[in-house]
Amino acid sequence: MPCKYNSGMALVVTLAVVAVVITCVLELNRTVTRQAVAAHQQNDRFLAREKALAGIHFGMAVLVQDAMDTLEDSLQEDWANPETLGLAVEQMGFKPGDIRLRIEDELGKIQMNALIKGFPGHEVNWDQKMIWSKLLEFNRNENPGVNLPDPSQVINCAKDWLDSNDNEAVTGLSGAETDDYLRLGTPYTCTNGPFEHPGELFNLMGVTGELFEFESETVTGIGDLYTVYGLSEKKSRDGKYYYPGRININTARIEVLETLLPEGMSLRAEDLAAYRDQQDRQGAGFVNLLDKGWYERVIEFTEKEKSDFDRVIRYSSHIFSIRATGKENQTRVTLRAVVQREQANGWRCRVLQMVREL
Repeated sequence: MPCKYNSGMALVVTLAVVAVVITCVLELNRTVTRQAVAAHQQNDRFLAREKALAGIHFGMAVLVQDAMDTLEDSLQEDWANPETLGLAVEQMGFKPGDIRLRIEDELGKIQMNALIKGFPGHEVNWDQKMIWSKLLEFNRNENPGVNLPDPSQVINCAKDWLDSNDNEAVTGLSGAETDDYLRLGTPYTCTNGPFEHPGELFNLMGVTGELFEFESETVTGIGDLYTVYGLSEKKSRDGKYYYPGRININTARIEVLETLLPEGMSLRAEDLAAYRDQQDRQGAGFVNLLDKGWYERVIEFTEKEKSDFDRVIRYSSHIFSIRATGKENQTRVTLRAVVQREQANGWRCRVLQMVREL
């Protein structure tokens, strides 16, 4: 019996040891597999990021070449056509879809910080205030079922956020200064200076997420019609730095064009866009030249209307955003760079900001 018992115990111990060994081998295999997969994924992320970065530099090169070729900047040019950019990238040896590239004119948008004439300061730029007012009112009309704040409230709060008068003298009845924000459930303070990101619009008193939504299936948002860029390299006569606020009508979206036109002419923005985008019958090229004053071939202005319109528009740009997505296997990495095109011993693009988008 003892011998038989010992034999049974030996079998149990052997089976237990085998089970432990198998478990260890399986766990080791899983660990090695996870490490291999992780290393593979890390390698894919690295290569995808490098491709995105190559796209950014290629976009900068395209913008430099454009500056050497033309004075104006418009949607008729190669840099504004993602399909043309994609074909150019493929000619560099990349596979289709390896790098997706889009370039956007930042000065075809409303310059948020131009609402104040100069920094530090508190004087409102009335041209820009009118642009804000029209856009906010149009947005309310586009979203009749959404409870959006009154345009004057948004503008007053934006003005108080920007100006350097952080005291009890709020703008109008609906403005707000630091004391008002400190009384909120989650308190914070005004910057009393320029916006640094369009998303800061969400910080304004009484502003809801729907108003400045960037992408939504239920509401027409206007967040992507604003930019924080456009600072003049020169100071104003009184020594302040400022944002001119002039908008490039060659690249502005219809919603922005509507805000620039005289009162009662907003519907003519579609005519401007149609003229700007018109191609020949074969679709091989654009038929209308976008030179200085081209809008007069589309709309008839009075002298005052023309003067007012000229005061808020431009035909060229020097600040662009480049969004490049690199793809390696199933991994994608998107980088967005804001660049300033400038002339210093030849044309070049200087990166003002670069972020990785999720």
